[in-house]
Amino acid sequence: MKKVGYLLMFLIGFILGIIQSFIGFIAFLVLVDNPHYFYKGCIVTIVPGRWGGISVGNFLFLDEYISKEDADTSKFLRHEYGHYLQHLILGPLYCFIILLPSLCWAGFGFNYGIKHGMSYYDFYTERLADKLGGVKRWIKEQFYLK
Repeated sequence: MKKVGYLLMFLIGFILGIIQSFIGFIAFLVLVDNPHYFYKGCIVTIVPGRWGGISVGNFLFLDEYISKEDADTSKFLRHEYGHYLQHLILGPLYCFIILLPSLCWAGFGFNYGIKHGMSYYDFYTERLADKLGGVKRWIKEQFYLK
């Protein structure tokens, strides 16, 4: 029954957030040979490198291999899953309320955050993704490029 529920989440999420889901789907097709799996209503694709992760509609792209069996214990994957849940809640508004500000924060806010003693996860998009994904950060974790 859970699988049917997650499949419905996937379909509803794709329809409600068609813009970001379509972009994520195109990226998925480009990366179709990479490892991927279905996880709680979204598709996780591993893209090796040193760039982090991103949630684009129903598609999560991660730079490190996290097996499906270890997904529930990974803060990294659960954080990106939190962004997926934001997408489900906001639909097409996700692009403007979460995705673009989050990309700007990751690209430009990093130095600002370090300069002002802020964690990467203090920004509203990241803090909410942690909350929705069930990620608990007990200490101020910084975001450092790997």
